[in-house]
Amino acid sequence: MLSQVTRILKSERVAKFATNHVRFLSHWKQYEMGPPDPIVGLNEAFALDTAPNKVNVGVGAYRGDNGLPYILPCVREAEQINMANADLNHEYLGIVGDQGFVKLALEFVYGADSPVLKEGRVAGVQTLSGTGGLRVFGEFLKKGGHKEIYVVSNMHCDR
Repeated sequence: MLSQVTRILKSERVAKFATNHVRFLSHWKQYEMGPPDPIVGLNEAFALDTAPNKVNVGVGAYRGDNGLPYILPCVREAEQINMANADLNHEYLGIVGDQGFVKLALEFVYGADSPVLKEGRVAGVQTLSGTGGLRVFGEFLKKGGHKEIYVVSNMHCDR
């Protein structure tokens, strides 16, 4: 199975598919195409593969036996709660995100009575994505003089 995925990822059809998506504007033609993203490439290879018994093992949505995304009942319930909340709207959040959410997240991680929270020694922001936010923060630290950032080797990357 893995050799089939590798063959598909390296195929000319996948390369052309990815190239066409990146270079659809003439402005971007001056930039060299970066290496294919292994996760996105796996999903693209899955979409192009015509094998009847294929299974998508990449990152993404849960899927049912029909191969379509399966929305967990708890997610549907959360959606209904949000839809019923008249205070929610579609306004953009500020640069640091939803401060109420950030406060609750920090309390969840550190504990509501944590000394580091009470003493104001921890700060938090809400970002659009996990690894994207970490990348931006890494660049911020680099500008501040940090030379190294340590990351666990089995970190899940949600590209």
